[in-house]
Amino acid sequence: MAKTSWPEVVGWPELNAYDQITLDRPDVSVGFYMKGSPLPSGYDPKRVVLIVNASGVVIETPVIARADTRRVMGRAMAGVVNGATAAGDDLKSSWPEVVGWDVIPAGVKIYTERPDVVFEIHTVGDSVAPGHDDHRVRLFVAAGTTNIAQTPVVG
Repeated sequence: MAKTSWPEVVGWPELNAYDQITLDRPDVSVGFYMKGSPLPSGYDPKRVVLIVNASGVVIETPVIARADTRRVMGRAMAGVVNGATAAGDDLKSSWPEVVGWDVIPAGVKIYTERPDVVFEIHTVGDSVAPGHDDHRVRLFVAAGTTNIAQTPVVG
């Protein structure tokens, strides 16, 4: 039976937790979500949800996403009215200024401007699932580093 939760990584830095999860389950994608941010809806047997604090430390047991995981953890989603983006909003959608930054400060910067988005971290060249999500930012890091290599954008 494939592993579906990682209680041992609570208290670890997010990238160490990511390494452990992908070592145990190389077939899954790991989504990083700051405490207070909305989680994706729907069951995906290939998605692990990591809840981290502002310091990038895992604060809840990471699990495979379940059908009941869409929730807002004590925070209103900026620019969202009844689940839809408000018309005429001026929400920021790209962060060229964080290219070259370490992934954690980059994530904090993006989160301060868009607390309604969730993050996925990928190495440049990784294949990613197709599709657009107005509440997702993919952070592409240079191979072997934790530095942002491409401009993060919403989608």
